[in-house]
Amino acid sequence: MYEAARADVEQSEGLLVITLYGDLDDGDVLEEASACCSEPTKATTIVDVRNVSHCPTRLLGWFLQLKRHAAARGHTFVVRGPLQPPLTRLFAVTGTAEHFGLTPDSTDVDQAL
Repeated sequence: MYEAARADVEQSEGLLVITLYGDLDDGDVLEEASACCSEPTKATTIVDVRNVSHCPTRLLGWFLQLKRHAAARGHTFVVRGPLQPPLTRLFAVTGTAEHFGLTPDSTDVDQAL
């Protein structure tokens, strides 16, 4: 089932949560999410990808950008799953899962922090 891409951005004290949905090849949702939070300044940035049905390889570049901004400030960056098959493949083919503080589900986020 097709779901248009969208992103929800929530910020609270010390926490930035970006929740991605749908087919990320559709539109500029990553750019829109980046514009909403321009430079992550929160102590913890979580990108929730549980509802991503399709993703472009540029998603890895976007993750790297967010992780670099967080690391430069001594902050934490986490990708929250569980991963859908397209993301599982992307991380498996590129061997990058361990670089993003990947958590299988939301209950493991506290462990990654």
